[in-house]
Amino acid sequence: MTITAVDMKGQVPTTYAWSFDIQRELGAKTSVDIGYVGNLGRHLQYNRNLGQLPLNTTTAPGTTILSSVNFTSNAIRPYRGFGDVNFTEFGATSNYNALQTRVSRRFAAHLTLNASYVWSKAMDEVDADGNVIGYFLDRRRDYAKAGYDRTNVFSFDYVYELPQFAKQNGFLKSVINGWQLAGNTRFWSGAPINITANGDPGTLTTSAPNSGQRADYLGGQIYPDNPTRLTFFNPLVFARPANGSLGNLGRNALTGPGINQWDISVYKNTHITEHVTAQLRLETFNTFNHTQWATVNGPISVPNPSTAVTATTIGSAGQVTNTRDPRNIQLGLKILF
Repeated sequence: MTITAVDMKGQVPTTYAWSFDIQRELGAKTSVDIGYVGNLGRHLQYNRNLGQLPLNTTTAPGTTILSSVNFTSNAIRPYRGFGDVNFTEFGATSNYNALQTRVSRRFAAHLTLNASYVWSKAMDEVDADGNVIGYFLDRRRDYAKAGYDRTNVFSFDYVYELPQFAKQNGFLKSVINGWQLAGNTRFWSGAPINITANGDPGTLTTSAPNSGQRADYLGGQIYPDNPTRLTFFNPLVFARPANGSLGNLGRNALTGPGINQWDISVYKNTHITEHVTAQLRLETFNTFNHTQWATVNGPISVPNPSTAVTATTIGSAGQVTNTRDPRNIQLGLKILF
């Protein structure tokens, strides 16, 4: 039986935030903003399984603890007769620090644009309320880069209104004039990858990632010089930990593939009457059809404890399992009145 409980202390989750910005005008239409942004999260909600046992309880050499109770695991748990005891507490922490920059140009001479760059680091122990820490006696072991951390984020958006070439002829004015070019370009770092491992930490919670067991890093080059879809990172430098241990690798230790996205659109505005305008929109997403890897398989699975990944046990570890959307094109017509 699984039960759920809540810490009666009931601390209030709290966020402290601060920022410092310097803004400067560059000419009459352009400005630059450079700032530091930070925040701290305290008393954040997380879960831990009080039905776990201390490390190596059931896997110590010569142990007979399970056989002595006819392999009825709930008979040796801290709360006998129960399985998992999901206990909600309010003690997790998080922090975020970032350099944020932005250049903006107000619409002038047919052009408006915004370019921003963020260099940041987000750290936490759990990414969301209700997330379970890996090992119930060591919450700080899960303190690492947040699952939503992106070290570098660059975004550039713009709208350019082509000049009005036709001045007199009504037909030419309706065909040639009124065109706009707009776009949004993004270059982002990838999301963290958590390298978990199969195995038995001896706590009666053996399924990764809730067991808290992550791979042992053996040393060596993690990222190939020329990553491929089948080898984004090198699993051969990792091993399954010994039974009764949690592995030496931290949470979210690797970084996945980033974003290289160009979205470009062309608009044609035609004035039908003084108060009615028709807008023809040709919009493209991932305009250049650039293949972008999305998710990577992180967990390793090795048959025996204290054994490195080999060519025969590598499985799908390190392989790209999903890609972002290919080029999409859509055509639309809007009537503005």
